[in-house]
Amino acid sequence: MKKLFVLLILSIPVLASAQSVGINTDNSTPDATAMLDIKSNNKGLLIPRITTAARTGILSPAIGLTVFDSDTYSFWTFRGDIMGGWVETLHTLDKHWDRTGSNIFTTNGSGNVGIGTSTPTEKLTINATDPSISLLNAGTAKGFLQSTGNHIKLGTYNANTTGSLVFNTRDIDRMFITPAGDIGIGISNPVGRFQIGTGDDASATTHGYLMMGPANGENLVLDNNEILARNNGVVSTLFLARDGSKVQLGNGAEGTGTKLHIASGNDVGLPNNLSGYIMMGSQTGVNMVLDNNEIQVRNNGAASYLYLQNGGGNVFIGDATNFNSAHRLGVDGNTVITGNLRVGTTVTPSGYKLAVDGKAICTELLVRLVPNWPDYVFNKNYKLPGLNEVEDFINKYKHLPGIPSAKDLETNGLNIGEMQKLQMEKIEELTLYIIELKKEVEKLKTQK
Repeated sequence: MKKLFVLLILSIPVLASAQSVGINTDNSTPDATAMLDIKSNNKGLLIPRITTAARTGILSPAIGLTVFDSDTYSFWTFRGDIMGGWVETLHTLDKHWDRTGSNIFTTNGSGNVGIGTSTPTEKLTINATDPSISLLNAGTAKGFLQSTGNHIKLGTYNANTTGSLVFNTRDIDRMFITPAGDIGIGISNPVGRFQIGTGDDASATTHGYLMMGPANGENLVLDNNEILARNNGVVSTLFLARDGSKVQLGNGAEGTGTKLHIASGNDVGLPNNLSGYIMMGSQTGVNMVLDNNEIQVRNNGAASYLYLQNGGGNVFIGDATNFNSAHRLGVDGNTVITGNLRVGTTVTPSGYKLAVDGKAICTELLVRLVPNWPDYVFNKNYKLPGLNEVEDFINKYKHLPGIPSAKDLETNGLNIGEMQKLQMEKIEELTLYIIELKKEVEKLKTQK
C-alpha cells in the first residue's frame, strides 16, 4: 500500500512556490494567495465519505473537518466557533445545528428561513410549542409576539409597567392600549376602557367619531354625545333590540323577557329636578318622570297635571276584554278611591264622598248603618206614642212623627240609610199597635 501511494503522488504534477502548492496549475505556478491551488475542468477534490453515525462520533479536535454524509447526501463541517457542532450545507438547503445535534434554523433555495422546521413556507417560519419573538430595547425586554394554542399575542411584558401598545400608520400613532388595558383611538391616555378622542360631529353628511356600516348605505354613526342612523347620507330609523334581544340601562338583575329594562336610578320626588329613573321634557320646565313604581308630572320641580288620552281615545286598566270604544275609562279588577268621587258633576257637596248628577242603577245596594237600629222599640221601657197623639201630629204637620217632611227631603236630600232606620222604627211601632188592637178585639169577643 505504501508503494502504491507513492506512485500516485508522483504521477500528479506538483509545484511548490513560496509555501504554495499547485496541482495542474498553468505555467506550473500556483496561486500565491492559496496554500493549495487545484485546477481541473473535470476532476476535483474527493471529500471523505462516511455515515451519519460515524460522522456524529467525531468530536474535537477535528475542528474544520469537512466530510460527505452518505446517509443525508450532504456536506458537513465540524465548526469551531462558539456554536460548535456540525453544520450541514447543500446547494438548495442549509441546516444549522446546535451542540446537541438539534436543528436551529433552516434555509432553502427560495430564500425562506425556518426555525424548528426543514420546510419553511414563508420568509420566516417558526415551528415550536407556543413560539415567541422577544423584542428588546437596549438589552431590556419590552414586548413580544407569541402564538399560544389557537391565539396570537402581541403585547408588552409584565415588567414594562409604563409602556403602551401603539398602532401606527403613515408615521402617526393612531391607536393606544395602555398598561391598564384602556383603549384609545386618537388619544394616547384614555380614561375609560374605550375612548375615541377625535372625530366629526354626527350628521347626515359627516362621518362622526365612529361609523358602523358602508358610507354609501345603511350605517350607524356616533359622536361625543349623539347616535345617528343614516342611509346613504340621509337620516334613517334607529332600532334597538329589533330581533328580540333586550336593552338594559343601569346596574341590576336582568328583567327576563323585558325588552327595555332600566334597572336603577333615583326615586321621583319634589322639588328635586334631577330625580327619577327616566325623564321626558326639560328639567326646568314641564316634564314627566318615572321611577321603579311611580309616574310623576312636574313643572320646574313642582307638581303638575298628568293627562291620559287628552286628544281622544280610551284608557283601560287591566284586561280590556269586557270594554269597548264607548268606555272612556275601563278598570278590570278592584278599585279603591280614598277621596271624593264625582260622576256627571264637578262639585261634591260638603260631607259627602260620592256625588252623582243623574240617575244611578244597581242590582243590589248594601248600606252599612251606624248602631242603634230600631229594635229599641221592642224594649219594655220604650214609650210608644198613643194613636191619638199620632193623629194630632199628622193633622198638624202633615207627616209622621220622626219622619222628614217633603220640604226637608227637597232641601237636604234623602239619606237612604237613615230613612230605612226611621221606616223600620215606624213598622215596629205599627206592629205593637196591631198587637194591642188584637188584644182589645179578643177582649170584646169574650165579653159577648
